[in-house]
Amino acid sequence: PAEDFGARTVQGVVTGEQGRPVEGAAVSLENLATSALRSYLTQADGRYVFHRVNNFQDYRFSARYQGRSGESKTLSRFDTSDPAVVNLKVPAGR
Repeated sequence: PAEDFGARTVQGVVTGEQGRPVEGAAVSLENLATSALRSYLTQADGRYVFHRVNNFQDYRFSARYQGRSGESKTLSRFDTSDPAVVNLKVPAGR
């Protein structure tokens, strides 16, 4: 659709240290140009999805679970994959 021009879907899976999917992890999407944030809680299979992500901006993705922050990853505007896949890991909980 015309309203989706310049937008794409970004999805991924959040896993723990043992490689198992993590349900209830908070995934944050930060627009590096505007500092605008969007969040998503992962499903039982560890998956998350953000729709209508601007193709022309760079983003930082991070995950947090049980008070612990995991790695962060950057998605460049030069990565043209749609959907883009950004998988994240979080440290073991308390």
